[in-house]
Amino acid sequence: VPSPVAHGSIRKLDCDKARQVEGVHAFLTASDVPGINDIAPVAHDEPLLTDKDVFAVGQAVALVIAEDLRSARQAAALIELDIEEKKPITTLAEAVAQKSFQGQPHHIVRGDPEGVLANAELLLEGEVDSGGQDHFYLESQCALVVPEEHKGYQIYSSTQHPSEVQAKVAEGLGIARHLGVVECPRMGGGFGGKETQAAHVAAWAALGAHITRRPVKLWFNRD
Repeated sequence: VPSPVAHGSIRKLDCDKARQVEGVHAFLTASDVPGINDIAPVAHDEPLLTDKDVFAVGQAVALVIAEDLRSARQAAALIELDIEEKKPITTLAEAVAQKSFQGQPHHIVRGDPEGVLANAELLLEGEVDSGGQDHFYLESQCALVVPEEHKGYQIYSSTQHPSEVQAKVAEGLGIARHLGVVECPRMGGGFGGKETQAAHVAAWAALGAHITRRPVKLWFNRD
């Protein structure tokens, strides 16, 4: 269940109608995460399932575990999600003006650049904007998680970073890393996009497998 807005606070999340759909096994929110509710590998600033504020269109708010894809989508469409929308920051200039930074800014200075520039015979000024881009994977993100004995999990993931998938699944479930065995059967055109982002899909599937004690497969569609 993704956020439909770029920035806001969740006021209501009602799943009563969704629970009545035949084939639905579980409806999961942040309160169901038994371990650390975080999926960001470096900055630790992105929840596995958000519990209050959303910061991007498509950010995961809840998870529907169902017998088949049709039941899952039908139930997800019935979830009543009310978000108090707030103005998002969409440009670098807005972010700088509001001092909204990812991490602490780095200032690299040597000598007296301002003084040198002020006394330069020729001074060129201008601005360059370069939009970020990401490759489009040939194969969408996908993971299958199978519960095993001794509270362990077999994780099949299309990932470029199996050890990171293992680490983030373990953190989310609150288990030791050795209880999750990650195997990459194949990978269709990752281009780096399946390094950190593969952990999201595997961790969501693992959470579903943990709650239902059944194998759970999760994959993104082309949209």
